[in-house]
Amino acid sequence: MTEISRMQSVARATKVLRAITEAQDEDGWTRGAEIAEATGLHRGTVHRFLRAWVYEGWVEHDEKSRRYRIGLSLLALSATAAGKNRFLSVARSAVAALAEKTGDTAYLFQHAGLDGVCMERQAGSHPIQYLATHVGNRVPLGRMAGTIAILSALDERTAAYIIDENISRNDVFAQAGRRYYLDAVDTARRQGYAETEGTLIPGIRGFGVPLMVGNQVAGGLSLAVMKDRLEGDHRTVVLKALKEQAAQVRRIMNPGNERETVRKAV
Repeated sequence: MTEISRMQSVARATKVLRAITEAQDEDGWTRGAEIAEATGLHRGTVHRFLRAWVYEGWVEHDEKSRRYRIGLSLLALSATAAGKNRFLSVARSAVAALAEKTGDTAYLFQHAGLDGVCMERQAGSHPIQYLATHVGNRVPLGRMAGTIAILSALDERTAAYIIDENISRNDVFAQAGRRYYLDAVDTARRQGYAETEGTLIPGIRGFGVPLMVGNQVAGGLSLAVMKDRLEGDHRTVVLKALKEQAAQVRRIMNPGNERETVRKAV
């Protein structure tokens, strides 16, 4: 097997695992045919990978329904890696604080190439919560407020490139049009936060801010808020909470920068 064919095999295997993690079933189950459709791979190729993943414990197989989902072995591996990632630990605390302070559903997205990966989701205390995506799902950058916030922290050329790539690879993403995403990113960059209205669920307003580690954007925090709840001072509460938590993450992840700022001020 040549180096190129090995790389292609790994890429196909990764596609299969990613398709399973992005399954829309609430319990994470999906069928082999759905995985083949999502990846564009032949069903025989998909099932060869699935058999291997089941053997390793990375994928579960329900023989009765003939469906698959991510297995406990892979979840344990992911949890171990996440536990050693200081940024995720700090940012997850911010998500919990956001949900508690606002009562709304809070999300954490980590920047991963053309996508934002949902790494945490915390429902608030309000009796009506809208769960737009699941933990582990990949969302094209620009699709939700948290990922628009990520784009807003990138330079204009890079952000435009990512938008163009996502339009070319995702028909649903492309429906809004290039100008919509460019304007949303530009507005977020100017006002310091991203805001969306009903892009995924009508009647829901999204707000997001970028999370910075040094001079690099590592992810985005966001809140999904019922539009009716934004009457009165709740909008102010939401924006204040987002900005406070983003600042807290930056302080913890960049303690040297804060000391340097104080030294220069003195």
